[in-house]
Amino acid sequence: MRLFISTILLFSTLTSLYSQTSVSGAIGSDTTWSKANSPYIVTGNVLVASGVTLTIEAGVNVKFNDDLFLKVQGTLIAVGDSNNRIIFTSNNSEPSAGDWKWILFDNTSTAFDSDYNYQSGTKIAYSDIKYAQIGVKIFQSSLMIDNSNISYNSTSGIDFDDITKSLFSNNTISNNGSGTTLNGFSNDEGDDNGSNDTYKDVLWLSNTISDNTNNGLAFNRH
Repeated sequence: MRLFISTILLFSTLTSLYSQTSVSGAIGSDTTWSKANSPYIVTGNVLVASGVTLTIEAGVNVKFNDDLFLKVQGTLIAVGDSNNRIIFTSNNSEPSAGDWKWILFDNTSTAFDSDYNYQSGTKIAYSDIKYAQIGVKIFQSSLMIDNSNISYNSTSGIDFDDITKSLFSNNTISNNGSGTTLNGFSNDEGDDNGSNDTYKDVLWLSNTISDNTNNGLAFNRH
């Protein structure tokens, strides 16, 4: 009986240690990535379709294979806590800056009240985003990022190409190519709006932006 119980406990422990979930393609209905099924290995580009919410639970690790990205046209809610952060990182055993592409927000929206208190929509909190080309890429979107670390990304921590009312609070943006950029890349993952780029009603509150190779916080188009 003791041997039988020990075997069950060993099996349960091994299952917990080695469980992982591969993800790719379009997410067409509301979906939750749970801590129990973590880590999530991105084996092909992932799209959160318009009208769809992807919720990522506290403590989840999301690991990207080389040159892949997460594109959000719906809503992303990735809210960890101080003891169970959400990690977006490379799937390489020895990760380096630029391994994967980015988290792209393409025509997403977040609602705030007049005092910038979050009401609904895309929110990232208590998360770490690292070893990408660009940590967060924003195109014609609004969002909230709070208490997060964006670091070791080869081009920049955050790139803006048309951003409206958004809140960045209590974050650390460090050890990137640049802290933020306003490049407005034109590519298959997002349209370039060129000279029509806007950057307005964006509140930065109690962030630390340091030790980036080039720019810290860039404001060259309004």
